[in-house]
Amino acid sequence: MSFCWNEINSGIKSLILILCIFSLMTLSLWDDVATKFLHAAGIISALYFLVTPKKTITNNPTLLIFISLCLLGIVNIIWYSHYKISGSVYTNAYRGPMETGKIALCSAFIFLVLFAKNEMRTKIKFGKLILFASLATQLLFFAHAMWQHFYLNVDRVALSASHATTAGYIILFPSLLASILILKSDLRHKTTLYTINFMLSLCAVIVTETRAAILVFPFFALILIIMDSYINKRINYKLYYFITIALLAGVFSFKDTLLMRMNDLNNDLVNYSHDNTRTSVGARLAMYEVGLKTYSPIGQSLEKRAEKIHELEEKEPRLSGALPYVDSHLHNDLIDTLSTRGIPGVVLTILAFSAILIYALRTAKEPYILILLFSLLVVGLSDVILFSKPVPTAVFITIILLCAYFKAQSDQCLLEK
Repeated sequence: MSFCWNEINSGIKSLILILCIFSLMTLSLWDDVATKFLHAAGIISALYFLVTPKKTITNNPTLLIFISLCLLGIVNIIWYSHYKISGSVYTNAYRGPMETGKIALCSAFIFLVLFAKNEMRTKIKFGKLILFASLATQLLFFAHAMWQHFYLNVDRVALSASHATTAGYIILFPSLLASILILKSDLRHKTTLYTINFMLSLCAVIVTETRAAILVFPFFALILIIMDSYINKRINYKLYYFITIALLAGVFSFKDTLLMRMNDLNNDLVNYSHDNTRTSVGARLAMYEVGLKTYSPIGQSLEKRAEKIHELEEKEPRLSGALPYVDSHLHNDLIDTLSTRGIPGVVLTILAFSAILIYALRTAKEPYILILLFSLLVVGLSDVILFSKPVPTAVFITIILLCAYFKAQSDQCLLEK
């Protein structure tokens, strides 16, 4: 009976992991399908939990992650249900947090089930499977991005997303995942693989013209090398050399695109210094200000927020750059959450990712997970990441698979003893 249960347990967890891998690999071509795979994995995980609650919860190191993500998802869905009215002009903006809430709930159950104390007894080497799936995903990102940019003559590549900015973030997090997995793997020629992945990912990010992603990816790719050198107490000079060459080659190959975006940034800052916020950067800074000035501690509807923003703009016309965005979001995760779901939403968001941070350091003992968390934090300062479906799917699926990779490697070691 015990043997039968172990087989069923491993089979269900294997299915959940495979669905997560499919979610990662479909991000480039069909981001909506990627979300559906994540939902399916979450539903199976929830059913598994309902059948075996005691076995799943007992000594589970991800219990805090589960609770915080569940609360975050529930608050988002309650907010949507309470404030959304039929025929609202802000329907799409309401759906963003609601979709994120569903993804958070699914991710909560996936964490709870996949990272329970009992190891997976399976012949499938999921560590290697996650690694190769990640590398294949990077090839898909690069091929799709280059096809759109050069063959279809698309200036700002959007992949399968509705906006190029979204595509930039969809590429960013799996690219960092692949970088971490390459360094942690036992593959030969890791230096060459890391350099190739860096080059392909950088080119794919550049053609989306997403400034935050263009800056964040090479920065954290370099931080990752420094971290790896420190942990292993060995400096790979060849990797530093190759990455420098790859960075210069990528910048040179798309120098016109990069120069145009840098000139736009400079012009935006000059306009902002003259109280003109009707630019990309100026509008963001105006949105941050109006978000902090119009928030409600316990949350509010988008209609109420828009009303407050219009009233504020009449008193302070320099904030007019924020007006075109009142029907979407305020381009900063915490400020946008504060202006809609109030202080509870902000607290639960911080708690959820703090729980993942604690798991990374105390249980998994893998500081590499911090690369994903800190990149999420940095990008979240200039845009809304936890909104709608594609980017939250990319964020949670990369974190889940990175944690799953480390657990799979640990379980494999236990089985081989």
